[in-house]
Amino acid sequence: MYGISADLDLSDLIGQSLDGILLARGSVVFNFTKSKISVQGPIQIRKDDHEISTWLENETSATPAFTQLLGLETTSFSISDGKMLDISFSEGLVLRLIDDSLQYESFQIYLSDVSADLIIV
Repeated sequence: MYGISADLDLSDLIGQSLDGILLARGSVVFNFTKSKISVQGPIQIRKDDHEISTWLENETSATPAFTQLLGLETTSFSISDGKMLDISFSEGLVLRLIDDSLQYESFQIYLSDVSADLIIV
């Protein structure tokens, strides 16, 4: 909805482990060591620049490829075209979050328990 700012600083997310994935109707929540990301828009899991799994907001299940991220640490992030956020993990896997809506929020990033650390995209 808002797009992703090119100067978005997610450096606090680097080095955190993905501890859990919560799949709910219309959203997926990724729980990291100290942060979480709640997603209502398209999600891709990528490896070697190839898409290996996709989740769309109208789906109620995800492929087992999502579980490959569990326990892995984040290594970097990048933003493309103000619409895609790639979070890279050890093992060469990438979690791609896509802001594809002009009307609705696509995801929320909670860098800590402090509400000031909430980023809405």
